[in-house]
Amino acid sequence: MSKDFKMPPLDKYDGSFDPNDHVDSFQSQMHLVGVDESCMCVAFSTTFKGVVRTWYRNLTPGSIKSWAQFMELFTSHFITSKKCSRFQESLLNVVQREGESIRSYIKRFNDTCLQIPNLDPTVRLTAAKKGITHREFKWHVVANKPKNITAFLKLTDQLIGTEEEMNPKTDNLAEKRKRDGDNTGNDSHKRRKSKSPSRGRNKSRSRSPLRSHKSGQRSRTPPVERTSYTPLNAKRGEILLAIKDSFFVKWPPKLRGDLATRNRNVYYHFHRDHGHSTENCRNLRDEIEELIRHGYLKNFIQREGRSQADCQPDR
Repeated sequence: MSKDFKMPPLDKYDGSFDPNDHVDSFQSQMHLVGVDESCMCVAFSTTFKGVVRTWYRNLTPGSIKSWAQFMELFTSHFITSKKCSRFQESLLNVVQREGESIRSYIKRFNDTCLQIPNLDPTVRLTAAKKGITHREFKWHVVANKPKNITAFLKLTDQLIGTEEEMNPKTDNLAEKRKRDGDNTGNDSHKRRKSKSPSRGRNKSRSRSPLRSHKSGQRSRTPPVERTSYTPLNAKRGEILLAIKDSFFVKWPPKLRGDLATRNRNVYYHFHRDHGHSTENCRNLRDEIEELIRHGYLKNFIQREGRSQADCQPDR
């Protein structure tokens, strides 16, 4: 080995990851330096640590005759750390989760693709489109009709930028809704155990206006009596029409009561039923306020002054 040889920086191998990855990294570095195989055999042992270093010391002195032999001994001994290749069918299991951002979904999808050798680009494109669950994302893909995976990824890159500019807290909101739903359930359980005589009197106040009558789950945040609301630059009905297809909107259950007694000339878009005006509904007002406080709907916030109608609570 030349006296001028300097070992390139390389992560030490401790047996916790794929030995083939370590060999590939080492060989790439050595080829850049331009050393021969005998030098590679000597230098390779300096990249070991822990149990791997112990394994090397236990080898019979002089037993390694070539780089190919050393590489085979090394990879076969630590074969249990080798990554298992996936099949193309496993891509069909990668599906966009509820509330998951486009960036997160594409990252998980591409990470899985890297584990599949000789992946067919057509299969990759088909699986990527099939795993989309959010309506806006799917609509843009169907409308633009990317012909190959490169065009698809270029489109998703544009959509990621748009999504993160408009909704900077997409994933955080989904996680917060789940946590708040669990916490609210625990608080309700404690209230049911309480022996306070005022429990029955306050029962009607503890019910969230956004509780699902199908799932039985409570709303994402504990119920509150709001006394003020963020001033808006548009009517709530107009805002609802703008966001009605967004995945972050949480829809309320159908209105209760006798259908025959309702005004059929008035349609309430948020409850998707007849009965009363969209503008005067507390459920919609609370939902819009909730989304604003989580970083959504910034373009609908009134920047100057405060509307008196927005500040007064419903009665």
